[in-house]
Amino acid sequence: MVRVVLGQEGAFWSAEAAVPRVGLEARSGQRVKPGTPGHVATAPAAGMVPDRDSHAGAEGEHGMRWRASSRLLRNGFLLILPLLIWDAIFTPHLPAAYQSAVRIPWLLATGENVTRWLVILVPILMPLAIKTTRQRIGLIVYALGILLYFTSWLVPILSPTSSWSTSAAGYLAPAYTPAVWLARITLIGDSLYVRRLPYRAWYYGVLAAVFVSLHVTHAVIVYGRN
Repeated sequence: MVRVVLGQEGAFWSAEAAVPRVGLEARSGQRVKPGTPGHVATAPAAGMVPDRDSHAGAEGEHGMRWRASSRLLRNGFLLILPLLIWDAIFTPHLPAAYQSAVRIPWLLATGENVTRWLVILVPILMPLAIKTTRQRIGLIVYALGILLYFTSWLVPILSPTSSWSTSAAGYLAPAYTPAVWLARITLIGDSLYVRRLPYRAWYYGVLAAVFVSLHVTHAVIVYGRN
């Protein structure tokens, strides 16, 4: 049973029935002006009017998630990716001297492989930004390093019998030129996404130097046995 309360402004819902109260206008069929006794405003049914605050909050939350995701995607691995693609495409085209299977000490091979993976994976945790002077210098160093690295591959591929390609400096170039573009990653890697991990830029610099040293040592052994 619905209890009707007339002239009670602001009392829109019956405690007994929990349905909108019926005003004088609904009972008599006559129109009652707002503000006069007997006029009761009706509340919209639940779900009929969208909650703008909730909608705006949902959009804001979605936007925050998208910005966080895009920020995580802008990491130092983007600088490694072009080199990985280059290596995958052009390694089969290197001269036979680079393809020969030469046994190297187990410790050297293990150290080289471990540091290689660390050099590749650690930049995923580094935010990629170009804000400071050091980071801008790093961008120039990276571009120079990429140019040198690609050239060190193209010369032996296009001219394998040239004096440069057959020399020690030319043969080892693909092994030591990564030091330049790895220096770029060292210059931008001043922090990690995981704030709790203690980190300094020189950490990656030391890791990159160890990898390049082992990589060059490997190449020297192969060159000496060809």
